Amino acid sequence: MSAKLLMDLEGIAFDPLPFTIKAVRRSLARLGRPVSADTDLSFIAKQPIQATLDTLLPGEERLHHRFLNLLRHHYCQQRWHTARLTPDIRELLAGLGSGFRVQRVIVSANPRATVACQLTDLGLVDRVDHVLYPEGSGCAHCRRRLVAQQAQAADDSTLVWLTDLPSELEAAREISVLGVGALWGRLSEQQLRETGDHAAESPRALLASWSHVTVGSLNSATPAGPR
Repeated sequence: MSAKLLMDLEGIAFDPLPFTIKAVRRSLARLGRPVSADTDLSFIAKQPIQATLDTLLPGEERLHHRFLNLLRHHYCQQRWHTARLTPDIRELLAGLGSGFRVQRVIVSANPRATVACQLTDLGLVDRVDHVLYPEGSGCAHCRRRLVAQQAQAADDSTLVWLTDLPSELEAAREISVLGVGALWGRLSEQQLRETGDHAAESPRALLASWSHVTVGSLNSATPAGPR
């Protein structure tokens, strides 16, 4: 049986936080609410967007919608040459494609042009078979919808969703897709291990245990690693 790896670039292939922080700074400046260069904004990686809005624009709910629009605009307009690729992500994608003949599918919440730019700047164009992206400017839950559409398609492929978000691992279970937690992300390792069907400590570990992952039980939450 064939398989498809579904994954986002952000959080899996590279860390988007520096780019998000840059976009946040530009958006606040456009609103006339600049923050100093030495202000640490890394907290935005580990809290919901509403909490971030309340922290950055306290008592200014009227600016929240405009800020979000500016944030998406400035984030998507960036170039990605300076992004630090996750170690061995190239090897994972190459190995799955050549060794296991897995279809490598990028599932993004960003517009088509942004995803294309990311793939080009990161040097991953030749490591990807297909890209799924939302119509229009994107949305908060686009990836879940796109994966659900893949699950509903008339296809015998085994779907494997690699993500660093516990909420997406929960969504994977709901639609009978194998969920693999990427432990190299910024969120709780414990949550990822508890929520996913499997957990991978690194791209290299996932490649080494791919056969085990794809034939394992949907309810087995087995860590993926070298055997």
